Amino acid sequence: MLYKNLKSIYKRFKKNDYWNVLGVENFFHIRSTENHNSVISFLDNRINDVNAIQFVVTKRGYNFIHDLLEVNHFESSLLLEPEVLTICSIKKEDLTDTEKLYIKSIGGNITKDNNILAYTYKSGYTKRFSNLDEIETIIEHLFFMEAILEQDFDKVMANISNGLINYAYFNMDSQNFYLSSEDCFEMRNHYHYKPCFDALANQYSNITPVDDEGYLIMYHLPISIGKKFENPFLLIFFYPNAKKIYFDYSVSNVFNAKNDIFIPIDSAISKIGLPMDLYITNRYLYALVSKTLRALNINPIFNLDILDVNENIPLNSILYNISIVLDQYVTDYHYNNKKETINILNIIVDKLNQINFDELIEKNFDYDYNEDDDFNSNIEEIN
Repeated sequence: MLYKNLKSIYKRFKKNDYWNVLGVENFFHIRSTENHNSVISFLDNRINDVNAIQFVVTKRGYNFIHDLLEVNHFESSLLLEPEVLTICSIKKEDLTDTEKLYIKSIGGNITKDNNILAYTYKSGYTKRFSNLDEIETIIEHLFFMEAILEQDFDKVMANISNGLINYAYFNMDSQNFYLSSEDCFEMRNHYHYKPCFDALANQYSNITPVDDEGYLIMYHLPISIGKKFENPFLLIFFYPNAKKIYFDYSVSNVFNAKNDIFIPIDSAISKIGLPMDLYITNRYLYALVSKTLRALNINPIFNLDILDVNENIPLNSILYNISIVLDQYVTDYHYNNKKETINILNIIVDKLNQINFDELIEKNFDYDYNEDDDFNSNIEEIN
């Protein structure tokens, strides 16, 4: 029954052609007297005629929306962690066997068009199919969305024309709502600041900082580990004036890193030192390490804007080519074997750390596939 309801309301949205007038940049913030709270937007990637809708329903998701609106440059958005629910429609010919099994498992039948898939993206984890509770949440908010568009479409479009976010508050008792605008999504109370890690602070208490400002950039890698489907992440330590750069990783996601996060930080300090100011591009990583950095007389600053990084090093190219390398050799993006994953990540960061700063700038890290490359052969030995 859930799948039937989901498909019915999706088809009504498609009949009204909402995807032709609404896009990912048009946010709808919905709240109700029964504590429903979501941000909804329409996605149209124009691939295989796939129309999708995205739902933010968690505190981490609200921080993601806030950060997305705050970044001044597209490059910064590549580092953000989405936490959303998404539904999309797929033609039968484009469905994988796994997707067909999922649709049947939630009570659906495979049809020529409009086969609905529901995905959950959780910060620090790989995407997965949504469960029945999540689908029920999606349907609830779709009904809110339908009421807004049916009753106040002209006002919705007027708000969009004026650059406003459509905000709707539903009174569930009287079954009505009013439409206004709102533009604040950040949930700062979701920060969990970790106490100072004394072992590291004491070890480097007398270190003289590098006379430079630095960046600590975190990038989730497109692979997952173990039963929890955690995403390991790449760490880039970059000091532009001193021309120092160091790559490392963590196999835990940022919410489970605990003391593990200080292992790569220890390595970075020992190899390239610490700057006087350190800009950290991930809010949760900032919460984990900021107290420890202050104990080292380092000023930690949460800052999403990585324009200065991209003016000095080809960060986008580095991240892109890391993903290409993984795509070439990792046929199954999910690993139960953590040792195997660590071996692959060691090869990647070792390769990156062998490139000196000037060479990195000069070559722009335009990595080309070569069967004789040591990098490739090393990974092939693991697979």
